Amino acid sequence: MKTIEDQALLLLYAFSALLWTGPDTIFLIGSLCTVIYITLDSSPRGQICRRIFSVLFLSAIFFYPRLLCFLPVFLYDLLLYKDIAATILLLLLCLYHGHMGNILLLLAQLPGCAAAALLKHRTCEIHFLEREYHRTRDNSRELNLLLKEKNQMLLRDQDNEIYTATLKERNRIAREIHDHVGHMLSCSILMTGAVKTINTDPAVGRSLEQLEDTLHAAMDSIRQSVHDLHDGSVDLKSTLERLCAAHTFCPVYLEYDMGRYIPAEIKHCLIAIVKEGLHNIARHSSADLARITLREHPGLYQLSIKDNGHSKTQTVPSGMGLKDMKDRADSLGGTMQIYTEKGFQIFITIPKEPGGQTERSL
Repeated sequence: MKTIEDQALLLLYAFSALLWTGPDTIFLIGSLCTVIYITLDSSPRGQICRRIFSVLFLSAIFFYPRLLCFLPVFLYDLLLYKDIAATILLLLLCLYHGHMGNILLLLAQLPGCAAAALLKHRTCEIHFLEREYHRTRDNSRELNLLLKEKNQMLLRDQDNEIYTATLKERNRIAREIHDHVGHMLSCSILMTGAVKTINTDPAVGRSLEQLEDTLHAAMDSIRQSVHDLHDGSVDLKSTLERLCAAHTFCPVYLEYDMGRYIPAEIKHCLIAIVKEGLHNIARHSSADLARITLREHPGLYQLSIKDNGHSKTQTVPSGMGLKDMKDRADSLGGTMQIYTEKGFQIFITIPKEPGGQTERSL
């Protein structure tokens, strides 16, 4: 705590004693020591020097009552740093000099001692307010950071809810089209075929054939639209979470770091590979822990399926399941690697298609 300003004021009060007493050697030495004392900083080394000066001052007062002029300066410091033992010793020295007949000198220091007590109280209040200000400022900054982070989380959750609702709506529309429009087109095609069977007019027959071709084209278009809507409504993360939760052979931890817009063919490829990977863990491994990691990079997608078990056979499995997984990765221009050190790991990379690696609309 920096208190040099208050002690400088008390030092000026000590110099006021020169108005009725002349300077002498003891006063000059005391003045010099007091000036040095009040310039000491608040570092640990400075505190040690303060303590040494305080002890020397108290020892010198016993022999030189004239040093009582500087009593307010040292009393202020002792009160500020709560040096109770030195304060009590200082009071005892004052009583001793009062008993020795230095009453007037002690009475002259009473206003200075009162000023020292008031300045000490004011300094403590200022330091308390400064601490409260810094604490309040730090709490405010922390609260602002927490609020900012919570707002970002709310925005992310809101985006995820909108995205999930959009996928559900896609799926609902696909079902509606398939169940209603598709059913009506199928009935129309059957009715057209029945009318063609009983028709005998060649002109009407040609019209019925054109109508049937148009209905078949509409049915194919509807099927393609339903298929596209269904593929677009697949949420890769939710699907993988359900697969991991349904795997009861061992705990499966999913680490998902993928973007929101992933091509449908890559979604289905990754889902199928994860299904087969979990199936292989249950059939061919003695693992008690598995980890699935999906990451998206600027130019490719990565999938890792790793367990801590070992194969029940002496060789690396090479059945139809692994071949099917490799074929799926190859069909998208990807690669598959197998590692058997410290468990069994399948590592797959699939490159992004230039200019078409994301779904552009919901």
